[in-house]
Amino acid sequence: MVLDENPLISIVVPVYNVEKYLKTCVDSIIKQTYKNIEIILVNDGSSDSSGKLCDEIKQNDKRIKVLHKSNGGLSDARNTGVSISNGYYTMFIDSDDFLKNEYVLERLVKKAQIHDVDFILFRFEKFYEDDNIILPEKEYPTIDSFNCSNVLYELARKGTFPISACTKLVKTDIIRKVPFKKGYLSEDIDWFIKIAILSSTCICTNEICYVYRQRKGSISYNTGLKNILDILDQIHENLFYIQNAEINSKLKKALLAGLAYEYTIVLGLLSLIDITKVNKNQYEVAVNKINNLKYILQNDLNIKVKIIKILIFFIGKKMTIKLLGYRITKLKGKK
Repeated sequence: MVLDENPLISIVVPVYNVEKYLKTCVDSIIKQTYKNIEIILVNDGSSDSSGKLCDEIKQNDKRIKVLHKSNGGLSDARNTGVSISNGYYTMFIDSDDFLKNEYVLERLVKKAQIHDVDFILFRFEKFYEDDNIILPEKEYPTIDSFNCSNVLYELARKGTFPISACTKLVKTDIIRKVPFKKGYLSEDIDWFIKIAILSSTCICTNEICYVYRQRKGSISYNTGLKNILDILDQIHENLFYIQNAEINSKLKKALLAGLAYEYTIVLGLLSLIDITKVNKNQYEVAVNKINNLKYILQNDLNIKVKIIKILIFFIGKKMTIKLLGYRITKLKGKK
């Protein structure tokens, strides 16, 4: 099947207290050379002027829809946007981020038209606004397949687990089947695993399409204890979900390797916690969950997981955790 020449693309933008960044985000969408889009701004109970800005921006472009709701978090805002979307494909953009250039959607649609894939993975770069530093994500490997299991298996083998909802163009009828879980940080882990299991075909593109703004106070910048606990809960829940799912062995290995990789991220995040400033009982809960899930490192298809296992064997778990924490700190541009 080949896509229609000009399919409608829905772009869902959750908005919460981003008056400083919202216009940059929306402008990057409006100026796209691909015009058949609907832009859904979901004001999630902002306490600043973001809601008013949404209404003002709407007046300038008939493709923009605005929903105002009480604060329910990122997941709830995304779900609300999807509920009124009409596009063949849907994309999520966080309201402090923006698209790399005006050709992003045009090029993604052209790639989608070739095989009518269930989703497209694209690259991103991180913009550290405090230091004015831009760091592009590493390139995807060349994969001569459009089969979702084969693609994700190769990505995992090469050290990648692309969970972010904001780096994908996904068929809307699939997204409707996978609502984001409310109340979680790092909610994309659960979401992407379900999307992957429901999908048959996908492709990767090495074009950088998305810019993540890294700013203190944003959700993506979070290294707190709740974030750690939420990731651990999602690893635990999805570990059993994947093991019991009726999927082929390649996809199962890829997704389990992805969870193992997320586990290594948690190890690094743990070292950044100042235990004098958090609830000690919750901290102990996190440590116990980490210890109880250590067997997940057996799923070492991901080369990065293999390296972590080797480090733990030779220098011990404590030193490995410190090294992982140092790497995270360095990547976040902290001194």
